[in-house]
Amino acid sequence: MPMTAKELQERDAKRNLGDELLESVRQMKSGRAGKVHKVAVSPVVSARMKSGLSQSAFAKFLGVSVRTLQDWEQGRREPCVFHTKLDGDSTANWTAIPRQSGQEM
Repeated sequence: MPMTAKELQERDAKRNLGDELLESVRQMKSGRAGKVHKVAVSPVVSARMKSGLSQSAFAKFLGVSVRTLQDWEQGRREPCVFHTKLDGDSTANWTAIPRQSGQEM
């Protein structure tokens, strides 16, 4: 059951946020608290990062819009077979994209 506004005010009046934050930082530094989150990187992002191309340069290389590439990278859409050429391996042929020096990431 949620606390009432009065109960929240009484609880907060007793708290020392500075001490709580300082203790949290100490716990994080010592590794005692916190969670490790691992984010799965899509094959499209991995290939683009390996190539060293910016999103706009990579999209141009693939012949798609930047928005389409962003949708692929964020998992909102899947690239078609024409673009992926994956044949069952999630990184196959993405790694064949040449690295372009001087391109922003």
